[in-house]
Amino acid sequence: MKTKASKIKKYPLEKSPLYKLSNLRKIERIIGLNKYELDKISKHITYNVFNIKKKDGRDRPVAAPNPYLKKIQRSLYNLLSRIEKPDWLISGTKGKCYIDNAKFHQTNQSQYALTLDIKDFYPNCTRKNVFMFLSGTMKMSDDVAGTLADILTYNSGIPVGSPASQLLAFFAYKGMFEGLSSLAYRYGCVFTVYVDDLAFSSKTPFNTKALINDVVFILKINGHSIKRCKKRYYSKNEDKLFTGVVLVSDNSITVPNNLRLKIKNDKDQLIDFAEMPKQDKEKLKRRLQGRIVSARNIDSTVYPELIRAVKAIET
Repeated sequence: MKTKASKIKKYPLEKSPLYKLSNLRKIERIIGLNKYELDKISKHITYNVFNIKKKDGRDRPVAAPNPYLKKIQRSLYNLLSRIEKPDWLISGTKGKCYIDNAKFHQTNQSQYALTLDIKDFYPNCTRKNVFMFLSGTMKMSDDVAGTLADILTYNSGIPVGSPASQLLAFFAYKGMFEGLSSLAYRYGCVFTVYVDDLAFSSKTPFNTKALINDVVFILKINGHSIKRCKKRYYSKNEDKLFTGVVLVSDNSITVPNNLRLKIKNDKDQLIDFAEMPKQDKEKLKRRLQGRIVSARNIDSTVYPELIRAVKAIET
């Protein structure tokens, strides 16, 4: 999958238009709002709140901003996205996607790996940390930082559903993630972050138990913890799963078995396609096409005939 990351102009944090902002009028001009529009922004901070099912069957609360607020959040995201970021940050970075997470470890020719998830990451990303990033790191005046923190947070946390959330969560906890990166270096590992997924890998064995304990400590002092049920260590001859992509022991990447199974199950349903209601036909076709595209983004050689056959299906 081609990346456009190299074509996106980046600059140091101190060169950002957001740096040292001290009045609301300037931020209005920067993000394309009318003068004094931010003075009444509080009445526009509304969200549509609903739940979606997680893989483990639990509900994940989503707070989707209204279109007006979402437009402002996207403008702020676009400005934040121009700030230089470490190469180990995969999420929230233009030109990168989840596949690049596995590719980063593939490039290192890693043989051993440890993957961890941060528990309830967004809900535990506090408005206080967002404000401290804006006022401290970005050196904004307190009133500007406070207004932007209100725009970017919901119920004192970072909302799932905002276009700015992935990148904002990184910047609000940049010190924590940099600490994890330094930790990885100390253990002889390379390190990547994809939202709440942490991955450490190395060409040689490393002390997994000690590394996990050190990760837990760094997360704890920053108000976070790991999902104990999601930690996974991979030895030399095991295939390794990084955010939905498998790094095979021969250092190639491939489609995970769970996605292959979903495609197979959808394909099997095509047997009864003619008898299905039109709405169900359209839903099955869209779902199967989406899953095949996801698989082919990982490995362009898979399902060449199936993707053509599904495209040709009339609903």
